[in-house]
Amino acid sequence: MKKKIVKKRTRASTGIPAFNKLLSGGFLRGSSVLLIGSPRMGKSLFSSHFIATDENEIGVYVTTNNLGENIKKKLLTFRKKFTGLKIVDAYTSTSKKKESGIIRVGKSNLSDISVALSEIFKAYLNKPLRCVIDSVSNLIIHNSIDDVANFLEDVISKFREKNDVLLLVVEQGMHDEKIYVLLESLTDSTIELEKKSDGKFLKIRGFETESEKLLEFVPYKITRKGVELK
Repeated sequence: MKKKIVKKRTRASTGIPAFNKLLSGGFLRGSSVLLIGSPRMGKSLFSSHFIATDENEIGVYVTTNNLGENIKKKLLTFRKKFTGLKIVDAYTSTSKKKESGIIRVGKSNLSDISVALSEIFKAYLNKPLRCVIDSVSNLIIHNSIDDVANFLEDVISKFREKNDVLLLVVEQGMHDEKIYVLLESLTDSTIELEKKSDGKFLKIRGFETESEKLLEFVPYKITRKGVELK
């Protein structure tokens, strides 16, 4: 009987060295990660670190709460030469301005976003992708939760099949608790950001790592360079 060969899953850098160490190397390829936090907790910075960290991969940023130009400008501060950047602007349905690397779609329009992502997949079949949807909360505001769940299931499935990493950002305190439970059930792992009297902390769950810190809140701070774990 031939011995079955189990392919070892590799990891994708988070863009934050200390976070990579905590996660035994980074996010598992083929996984979807839920990032939960209230405003001004650094969710966009976490996302920017992740998108801009690997020059050999295509970074896809789906924005529902900011103009594509603003996202592009911010990401270029993390990596000046970002030729592999693709931004799906689902923030406004009125702008028709054309700019390199930015794909305009309808405001939080699930069908338009799905088509844009499918086109990117086709264009980079043999190239690793890393994607952020920032934020899922706006998709929920402008669409039914059932439609959003179906959309996310489809997108997550495609990224898992291609062995790429997907980061989903959601605002804390904006939705019913049942929605957070649903989102966690759809994704593989969760990063939760929380502010306490003595600073900012993150808690991770669902990650395949042997780190003993999984049960603790890990302190972090926001600096000029972005997010740093203490």
